[in-house]
Amino acid sequence: MSTVYPKAGIKPASRKVCTRCHKKKALADFSPQRERSDGRHSWCRECLAAVSVDRYHGDGVVRSRTQRRALARRAALRRLREKHPEEFKALYAEELRNYDL
Repeated sequence: MSTVYPKAGIKPASRKVCTRCHKKKALADFSPQRERSDGRHSWCRECLAAVSVDRYHGDGVVRSRTQRRALARRAALRRLREKHPEEFKALYAEELRNYDL
């Protein structure tokens, strides 16, 4: 397999940074992917394996950063509501009337 590089004459790198765990690793730690300019996947094999395990044992959904943050915000709001119900009701009285929570 010949590897295609973005600019002719550039020596191929021996290390690469995983875009998931942000660790610098050897190219051998990245799976081949012909579509990429450097011929390697952007995630290391370790991260790919972790996602595969999560998909198999979890709910099958790999969420984006935005979705994970939204879920975390909802969980924090739920904890606040459970810990301080009176303050929550006072703070969100209007919305509670609108949505009949």
